[in-house]
Amino acid sequence: MKKLLSILLVVVFAISLLPVSVFAAETVRYEAEDAVITSGDIRNAGGDHAASVSGGKFVGGYDNIPEAVTFTVTATNSGDYLMTIGYISMDLRAFRINVNGTVTENYAFTETGRSWDGDTKTYTMEIKLNQGENTIIFGSNGNAPSIDFIDLKEITCEHPTTEIVGVKEAALNDPGYTGDKTCTVCGMVLEQGTKTYVIPENRYEAEKAVITAGEIRQAHGDYANSVSNGLFVGGFDGMTDAVTFTVNVPKAGKYVMIIGYISMDSRSYDITVNGAKTEDYVATETGNAWEGDTKTYTMDITLNAGDNTISFGQNDGKPVPNLDYIQIEAIPCDHANTKVEGAKDATQDAEGYTGDTVCSDCGETIAEGEVIPKLPATVEPPKTGDAMIVISAFALVAAAGTVMIARKRKIEE
Repeated sequence: MKKLLSILLVVVFAISLLPVSVFAAETVRYEAEDAVITSGDIRNAGGDHAASVSGGKFVGGYDNIPEAVTFTVTATNSGDYLMTIGYISMDLRAFRINVNGTVTENYAFTETGRSWDGDTKTYTMEIKLNQGENTIIFGSNGNAPSIDFIDLKEITCEHPTTEIVGVKEAALNDPGYTGDKTCTVCGMVLEQGTKTYVIPENRYEAEKAVITAGEIRQAHGDYANSVSNGLFVGGFDGMTDAVTFTVNVPKAGKYVMIIGYISMDSRSYDITVNGAKTEDYVATETGNAWEGDTKTYTMDITLNAGDNTISFGQNDGKPVPNLDYIQIEAIPCDHANTKVEGAKDATQDAEGYTGDTVCSDCGETIAEGEVIPKLPATVEPPKTGDAMIVISAFALVAAAGTVMIARKRKIEE
């Protein structure tokens, strides 16, 4: 008996050390089609993504209605609860959420689906509930997402440790993500991350230009990742010089301008460079969405050294494509005309240089020159008077030698 009691005490102690999420309350699901619907209608899920819809039904069609779908939920205890919202949306739309008479959050989704008939996504938020019955009302002050269900679970975790989940490094035309701050015990996302972008130095974003007509819009939907920096400018149909960029280049000449645009049909820009009209560009390659799917068009323009203005608009009252960015690149030179610079003759005191071959058109050094060695020192021949002195000296030496030889012979005799 004592042995059994000891085992039970050990088990109880071990259980007390387990994370509180092990004893998290049961999740209770409430279907939207079972709620009180004062606006909108119940719809059947369909298409390739229908299987993701809970119960095969959802509620939609309540745009611009602040309070449309009312859930009555029961809480065992007063306190904090996790509410997971099952929603359907192909673009960034926001819910107006009212809990027991208090508007808690106007939430715009960061994850969108691939169909209006299914493909349920989820978002989890923290709310406070009273013990007993509570009302949670969903509506919208604009275009509303469809709603599939809500799940409620009492919070028993204090989030003792967290980690960053979902980090992604950004690349050109492929956004990254800073990651979500997530509880390692219960898995709740405590703080959502943000997208990050790689922007080339020679790219000019439309949302940072001077905008006299139109508005800055946020990319969303399946093609949002193709939009540079996640933003673009639209709504400047029929407006002259609506979006104006200031572009700085180091020298005058011809440049390539790459236009990033968004259009689902053939629309055109009027483009002026430093006040001069260049050409009307008609979007020949169209995309799959007005909220993303950036396409590009390349044209040659002539720029001055320093600051230049490039304006986009439409003078004929016609609709225009949305504008994402422009990118300015130097046109590669074929170096057809060259010259030699820096040539220098060598001397006895200094080296020379053959000179660099430089392009006369773009100024690029095509080939470097070579160093010319110093000239050798000059040995001058002796002058006429100096030659006579040398000859006389040699004659004296020769005579002295003859006398010495003669004396030596006489001694030997």
